[in-house]
Amino acid sequence: MRNNNKHEDNMLTRDQILSIVTQPKKVTVPHLGEVYLRLLSEAEAGQASGQSRVTFVCMVLCDAEGKRIFSEADQKAVEKSLPFATMGSIFEQGLEFNDMQPAEDDEPAKN
Repeated sequence: MRNNNKHEDNMLTRDQILSIVTQPKKVTVPHLGEVYLRLLSEAEAGQASGQSRVTFVCMVLCDAEGKRIFSEADQKAVEKSLPFATMGSIFEQGLEFNDMQPAEDDEPAKN
C-alpha cells in the first residue's frame, strides 16, 4: 500500500537526525573581530550549564567548519588572554545562539 501523505514521505529518519551537522555562526566581538560560534549538543549544553564563562566560551568558539578551537586544557590561557569585554561578548552571543539563558549569578544586578 502506497503512502499518500506527503508529510510522512518527507520525515527524517533516525540516522538522518543523528547525523545532522549544524553550521557555525560568524559573529563580531570587541578586540578580536570576526569569530565563529557553534551550537552545543544537549550533552554539551548540560555540561556547560553552571560552569564559568571561560568554560562556555572555550566550548562555543570554533573554526569555520564548526570544530572547537580550544580544549579544556586551554581554559587558563584563554582566561588570562581575552579582555573582559571580549569574553562577555562571546559568552552573551554564544548563549543567544544556543538559545540558553545565563545563570542568575551571571546576570548583572538590577537596581
